[in-house]
Order: sequence, then structure tokens, then C-alpha cells
Amino acid sequence: MKQLLSMAEVADELGMSVITVRRWISTGKLPAVRVGDHQIRVRRGDLESVMTPIQPGPR
Repeated sequence: MKQLLSMAEVADELGMSVITVRRWISTGKLPAVRVGDHQIRVRRGDLESVMTPIQPGPR
């Protein structure tokens, strides 16, 4: 299992747009790391920590 995910992979897992993922990273809601000069990656553990609170609850 990959430990560092691209913004597109994160967007796919969360069911949202890459723009929203980028916004979450820029506001600090989703921690990310810079890899190289232009690549931003999200650690799987950080993704899983934000996934738990946004799971839909029973209606």
C-alpha cells in the first residue's frame, strides 16, 4: 500500500475534487509534505485521520 498519495489519489479516496484537496492542504485541514520541487503528497495516515470525522452518519 502506498504511504504517500498524490492530490488526485486523495481526491478520489475522499470523493471530492482536487481543488478541494488543495484548499484543505493550504488551510491546514489536511497535512501534506513537499517531495522534490513541485510535488505535494499526503501521508496515508494523515488521510485516514481526516476520513474518520467526515464519514456520513445514520440519518
